[in-house]
Amino acid sequence: MKYYLSLFLGVLLSLVLTTFTRAAITINEVAWMGTATSQYSEWIELYNSGDQSASLKDWKLYKTDNVLLFTLSKSIAAGGYLLVERTTASAPDAVPGINDESGTFGGGGLKNSGEDLVLKDTNGNTIDEALFAGGWPAGDAKTKETMQKSGTAWITATGTPSAPNATAPTNIPSPAIPESHTQSPVIPIVQVRPITPVPVVTPAVPIAPPIKTSVPTPEIVVPPIVSNDSDEPAPTLVAVIPSTPISILPSATIVPKKSSTKSISKKAPAVATESPANDIAADQLQAAADVPKENNHIKIIILGAVAFIGIGLFLLLGRFKASQE
Repeated sequence: MKYYLSLFLGVLLSLVLTTFTRAAITINEVAWMGTATSQYSEWIELYNSGDQSASLKDWKLYKTDNVLLFTLSKSIAAGGYLLVERTTASAPDAVPGINDESGTFGGGGLKNSGEDLVLKDTNGNTIDEALFAGGWPAGDAKTKETMQKSGTAWITATGTPSAPNATAPTNIPSPAIPESHTQSPVIPIVQVRPITPVPVVTPAVPIAPPIKTSVPTPEIVVPPIVSNDSDEPAPTLVAVIPSTPISILPSATIVPKKSSTKSISKKAPAVATESPANDIAADQLQAAADVPKENNHIKIIILGAVAFIGIGLFLLLGRFKASQE
């Protein structure tokens, strides 16, 4: 009785240990993009996180749509790794120096667009899976960085075949500094060169010399002024121009004085100068011209008075005749 009881406990303990060991095997890293040597050098890393080794003989790896990818044949140590490498005619050794499991991958290998990976034991039980048929969550086909498990997430980092995974992705952009960051901004030092003043040269404006014009100074002869009550013509003014020239600056202005009487037959040329003699002669000429003008005014007044008296007498004579009748 004791024998059967011991046998039963041994089998039960074996099943428990086997189940624990199987549960510890996980898909740990996937080089779905190949390596820098060849895109066909794909590999899958399995990891045993348990404290006992486990035989993976006849365990199988499946890809999308339950297509058999690879059949395992070796054991994996406790806390160890098992690398499953794809071999082709052009890429016979995916990872040189590591010879765990190697052979052709069924279904044409792994697609760069994504795959479902499922690990099953000999009884067909699913031990682990990575369902990414819609697209790989990590890895880079250009840099050949692999897809590695970090906790419950997947990151992109430099491949670590048969070695611990990276703890952080290598292609994460630097975090943005929040606006509330208290670090003082770095102010660039700008070297300012002094500005050399440019002398301003004012062009000299040439001043034109005064223009000298030789204009003879007229000598005005004024005849004696006589009261003109008769119908005799007004005296004629005679201007005698000497031959001696005088110098007149451009700023001088010649303003002739116009005569307002019609009795002067000829107008003497008037030249404005600053000489006192010329001013006296001009005044005498103006006085001579105003004499007949005043006489004409007196004549007009006398004629008007005579006409007014005549009209009055005519009106009185008319009234007188009317009263006689």
